[in-house]
Amino acid sequence: MQRTVTLTVRFTLWGIQRWWNPSPIRRWCGLVAPAVLDPEEDPDAYNNDDDDDSNSIPLPVRIAAFKTILSLPDAFSMKLARRMVDNRNMTQALLNQTVSRVLSSQRVEALVEKYTAPVREFSSDWDTGLLNVYRADFLREDTELLNGRKLLSEAQLVMRNTGRGDAAFCVISGAEDGVVPLRSSQRIAGLLGCKCVEISQTGHLPMDETPHECARSLLDFIQPRST
Repeated sequence: MQRTVTLTVRFTLWGIQRWWNPSPIRRWCGLVAPAVLDPEEDPDAYNNDDDDDSNSIPLPVRIAAFKTILSLPDAFSMKLARRMVDNRNMTQALLNQTVSRVLSSQRVEALVEKYTAPVREFSSDWDTGLLNVYRADFLREDTELLNGRKLLSEAQLVMRNTGRGDAAFCVISGAEDGVVPLRSSQRIAGLLGCKCVEISQTGHLPMDETPHECARSLLDFIQPRST
């Protein structure tokens, strides 16, 4: 009986000590190919100096056209969104975002299946959901809330204020990312005060193109802080 009481008291004191002085909570945030700074906000990062295609549509024109589509009534915008997807070559779209020379044909087919599955699963609702997401991003009047730099600052604040202990960020980018250029990822890492890990021979989908290298980069980021 006395031993039971002693153990109970010791455990209670240990619990009070842990409550009074809890262990630090370590928080990590890994950003892979982060589309945080959009082309309008960070045009220099998205300006491809090596692109000599004189037939390419200027970025401001494309953004203006996209906003026009989003502002149309649903009766028009939904049909247009579905027509764009139905007429799109999904395999080519995937290859345009990756470094195709490192992917086998079987791997490409698997990735196309992976990324188009939600469209088939939610065949009657995906267009509504997608348009509403884009409308929330592009058509809100309070553009300050959508400022990428503000979002990064708020993320840092949340990470610092959630519990106790340290907080760390890491940015991972494909060296040949044509969707979110390496320069944009490097700028995001600079704003967060963290490292930008560059994975060679990789495009916009590091987790799919070079999964082992991407996982290793995340583990190398986390493990030194977990000890």
